[in-house]
Amino acid sequence: MNGSDLTFSGGPPIRVYTTALGYKVLVAAVTIVGLAFFLMILGTSFSRSAPHGRDLTVAYALLVAGSAMIACLAYVLASTFRTRLEIYSDRIRYIRLLGTKELRINAIRGFRMDTTRNREALTLVPKDPAVRSIRIALTIGDKKDFVEWAGRRLTNLDETEFQEEMKTALDDAALGSSEEERALALRRAKRWATCLSVVGTGIALWAYIKPTPYEYAIGALIVLPPAALVSLRFFRGALRFHWKARSPYSGIAPALCTSCGALALRAFQDWNILEWDNFGYPFIAVFLGMCFLAIMHAGDTWRKIPTAFLLFGVCAAYGYGTTISVNGLLDASAPVPYQARVLSARGCTGKSSSYHLKLSPWGPRKQAKEIEVSRTVYRRYKTGDSVQVKVRSGRLGIPWFEVH
Repeated sequence: MNGSDLTFSGGPPIRVYTTALGYKVLVAAVTIVGLAFFLMILGTSFSRSAPHGRDLTVAYALLVAGSAMIACLAYVLASTFRTRLEIYSDRIRYIRLLGTKELRINAIRGFRMDTTRNREALTLVPKDPAVRSIRIALTIGDKKDFVEWAGRRLTNLDETEFQEEMKTALDDAALGSSEEERALALRRAKRWATCLSVVGTGIALWAYIKPTPYEYAIGALIVLPPAALVSLRFFRGALRFHWKARSPYSGIAPALCTSCGALALRAFQDWNILEWDNFGYPFIAVFLGMCFLAIMHAGDTWRKIPTAFLLFGVCAAYGYGTTISVNGLLDASAPVPYQARVLSARGCTGKSSSYHLKLSPWGPRKQAKEIEVSRTVYRRYKTGDSVQVKVRSGRLGIPWFEVH
């Protein structure tokens, strides 16, 4: 940024935006409720401990933790009331609690919209890469007016990139011999990506909520990811691995992430592995197989580091989930029974429930250890009961056990 970019003209701002009244009221209410709750809990803790000569460690710990929480709430509250966006004829000024940022309008390359489930923001991108962007949270009042002003005065980089990508796609001879055929290929790819995403989400929910019959649910999770990768070949570049909200190209990443994540989660929750010595070779084989499919059908994905890391993680999750699941589902070995005693039991409920039993040493296990069990098994036993543990060798040579 040169010297002229740092010299601003005088005069009042032509537009001023502050935090929306509703958002201020919400933050103030949360702060008041948080403070009242903290004082109530703290007062109860001291009143129950001090008069009876009890240890005040818990009360002081609550004091420290609560003070940190109140400090955070106070910061958010002060920042909410301090935030101010000023638009001048030649610059934009964004005032926050801990500082102020300014950019000349003619030094701004454009803006991007960042929309998540809980928050919206508009990011001003400067022409000079050495200058930091300004991210403006759209909790301001009359945000529609500001977004419309930005659309008139600044370049929408998301829209510009979309139009450039669309022009490139419609000029790509690999997608078809005419512009109509290429547009049709893009629409077909979008429908297929949507179908994969819906099916992948449906199978993941089936496997996570109620995997019955279990073999079919896990089998579907194992089949979907490689099938999705192979399908890239049939769309000649119109379908890709990576996914963007605003792009003419469609992506299979959502379907792969949900299905591979659900497969790995089910394997982690459902199978108690006794020894991991033989896990490495089958895992590497499955992992490299998925990587090979990705290289064959989505080779350009590896050129972008963030996307490559995502694909690497997907392949690793698939390798883990498939190895553990196949090892258990196809195991035909005879079980070896052992006896153990329940030392303690605990259940965790919430968005997802889990149940745990701590067992005394048994067979190969020389130390007491807590394991996760099904709700049926958890309800059947209480502390002190004797349980039977059955050990199997595993189809892939990875020993695992189950509690009966």
